[in-house]
Amino acid sequence: MPEILKEIRCPHCSAPLKFDKGDIIFTCQYCGYTGVFDVSKSFTFEHSLFVNQLNKDMIENFVRDWFSEGFLKPPDLRRRGKIVEKTLLYIPLWIISLNALTSYEGYFERLGPSVVRRDTIKGSYDWVVIARKSTLFPEREYHLGPTLKVPFDISRIEKYSIVLNSEIGSEEAEERAVEAVKGFHLSLIHISEPTRLGM
Repeated sequence: MPEILKEIRCPHCSAPLKFDKGDIIFTCQYCGYTGVFDVSKSFTFEHSLFVNQLNKDMIENFVRDWFSEGFLKPPDLRRRGKIVEKTLLYIPLWIISLNALTSYEGYFERLGPSVVRRDTIKGSYDWVVIARKSTLFPEREYHLGPTLKVPFDISRIEKYSIVLNSEIGSEEAEERAVEAVKGFHLSLIHISEPTRLGM
């Protein structure tokens, strides 16, 4: 297998391509050409794309509006602030579907005597996991409507954008999703029941 991989070359300049397992996008380190690997239909079926719905002007308006919000910002920030760079990133992610059931028991403590509380939290989730080893992107702030998802097609990606490849596989994504949902359920318990808990 390694011998075959070494023969994959850039279709633009014929230089050898470097890539990691799971990559579907490549950028040639010699000529800068960016493309997509020719993969089978069974492979592309698992890969989808959330089509960008925003243009550069809309993004600038969002930022300008943010400049003028909040009492801690300088009052003339909207007028004097400058946007020096705009970068469009396509972030790889997994959407893990799971059902979770958490039962808990604890002592509810307020001003009066402690009261034993028992309850159950359950939910069905399509949990978003960013497919990068380390990322600054929050995983709970994405609102991904299924109507925006299309089969992966590189022609739908803007030429000026940066596409990040996946760094984690499905098993690690599932583990992250399970741990994240556990933490989410624990936070729901603490919000509703400020208790000493046993789960």
